[in-house]
Amino acid sequence: MDILHRRTGKVIFDGADLTGADLRGADLVETDLSKADLSKADLSKADLSDANLYGANLDRANLYDANLYEANLHGTNLHGASLRKADLHGTNLSEANLRGADLRGANLYGAKNIHSFQAGNCNRVCYAVKGENEVMFQIGCFWGNTEEAIESIKLKYGKDSNYEKLVIIYTDMLKS
Repeated sequence: MDILHRRTGKVIFDGADLTGADLRGADLVETDLSKADLSKADLSKADLSDANLYGANLDRANLYDANLYEANLHGTNLHGASLRKADLHGTNLSEANLRGADLRGANLYGAKNIHSFQAGNCNRVCYAVKGENEVMFQIGCFWGNTEEAIESIKLKYGKDSNYEKLVIIYTDMLKS
């Protein structure tokens, strides 16, 4: 599959198979990568700002410190992907599969379909993401689905804590 610039149509990368491709630091601004199979690809420090990754497969891809500013990740498979320190500002994450993704240190400010919340007088900001089949949470270093979040919270803060109540409220809100 060739990688094309979205506006000019110019070939940026000509490769038949992008699985496991080494695209570290690549300038992929405004590229059309919709439905591309980039599983296990190394996109660390790549600039994917305003790229179209609709329905792409980024299973276990390395997106460490990648720039995904205002990228379209609608329906993208990010299962097990490393998004540590990635800039996801303004990114569309609707229906993205983020199960097992590492979002530690990622900038999620202004990301679409991400909901932030705070519990009590803590300074910890948490995120809820509505996936296709479930709601996922990032709470500090924790990342998991509703049931996993509630179990983790119960272990740390006890039953019926404010965190647990907020996870339940956000899950109900996002599912409706």
